[in-house]
Amino acid sequence: MLERIFDKLFRSDFAKNSAYLTSGTAIIQGLTVLCAPIITRLYSPDEMGIFTLYASFLSILLIVGTLKYELAIPIAKDNNEVKNVIWLSLISLTSFTLLLFLVSFLFKDHLLKVFNAQQLKPYIYLLSIGLWIAGIYNILLQWALRNQAFKIITNTKIRQGIGLNGGQIGLGLFGLGPFGLIIGYILGKSAGIITIGKRLLQEQQQHFFQIEWNKINKLAKRYKSFVLYGMPAQLLSTGGLELPVIFITAIYSTSEAGQYGIAHLLISIPIALIGNAVGDVFYSEAAKNGRKNPDALLRLSEKLIKQLILIGIIPTILLVFLSPWLFAFVFSSEWKTAGEFAQILAVLGLFRLVLTPVTRVYIVFEKNFALLLINSLRVILVVASFGYAYYVRLDIRWALAIYSVSMILIYLISYIYSRKIIQSLPRTE
Repeated sequence: MLERIFDKLFRSDFAKNSAYLTSGTAIIQGLTVLCAPIITRLYSPDEMGIFTLYASFLSILLIVGTLKYELAIPIAKDNNEVKNVIWLSLISLTSFTLLLFLVSFLFKDHLLKVFNAQQLKPYIYLLSIGLWIAGIYNILLQWALRNQAFKIITNTKIRQGIGLNGGQIGLGLFGLGPFGLIIGYILGKSAGIITIGKRLLQEQQQHFFQIEWNKINKLAKRYKSFVLYGMPAQLLSTGGLELPVIFITAIYSTSEAGQYGIAHLLISIPIALIGNAVGDVFYSEAAKNGRKNPDALLRLSEKLIKQLILIGIIPTILLVFLSPWLFAFVFSSEWKTAGEFAQILAVLGLFRLVLTPVTRVYIVFEKNFALLLINSLRVILVVASFGYAYYVRLDIRWALAIYSVSMILIYLISYIYSRKIIQSLPRTE
């Protein structure tokens, strides 16, 4: 039914594919918005802070887990190479997960003390479980993007949303605190693995389990730029998003981190709803046709910027003027501080929504060193922002304001250079 509707509404494949992903994400985010008032009444800011810290650590570890080899799946030259890149990613993920478990067992007290995150100690081993499950889904997602299986991706994302919110609410009713939030998160991440994995095995049939170690070794060298530049670049990029939670916990408290977590969740809804979906399709389109017709890709990027500004400007204005009242009304007065944080972060959210999708060209055209430099500057500015706030003992609101301005600057720099990448591509006569 959804397919027939989109066939009538959208002429271009790009618009149709974006609509598929956006519709699935819309259902998830709609579910998240509906469930958020329940979740914020089942869990305290302190409990939400512990979960937010867990999710931040997991997001950073996910970058390292596969060494980012899975990003080579959409650009691999044939199905045999795809199979071997998948195995390379799975081997990297499993090896790192085992290493993380061992390090957690031996050094958990020392590591958590460094980050002032001792409250995460009872849940430290769940990092290994969450890493392996989320990592497998990310690998399968890249395979689905290569095959432009957008309907399957949409179905899996809907299942993830149901699993995450349903799990957190169900476990919260039993008073399981941070454990319920974390297990619900893991359940959400695991949903959809079977759907994509089954499709992969059907297409590869018996050949998938014929592991070719020599080819895997060659591909590890062929795509080493993803490890040398792509992985550090994405690690730094994710750090720019997740380090604030770690710094807020260390400098202020887990309660403040929980308030920030809810504010960031709501600010990120337009990004998750539209920006990521558009970015995935733009990434797929750039990987498939970008080198053949860079002028068309440049026009597409400009069109997306204009459309995303129109989509994001009204929610941003509403957040700037009304978010403290809205958060207190919807989530209870206990979360009014989260609304004040959302006021500060709203403009940053707009820049992130508008400019992030086009920057996928760094990965498509293997400009990993440039991405590494930009994201190095990102982390430097994040550390400098919160380091300055700690040194002069700024209120957390001023710390977030300095952080927001710094990140807006980074998004502008990243976008300007992404245009130069497209413009520099060779044109065929």
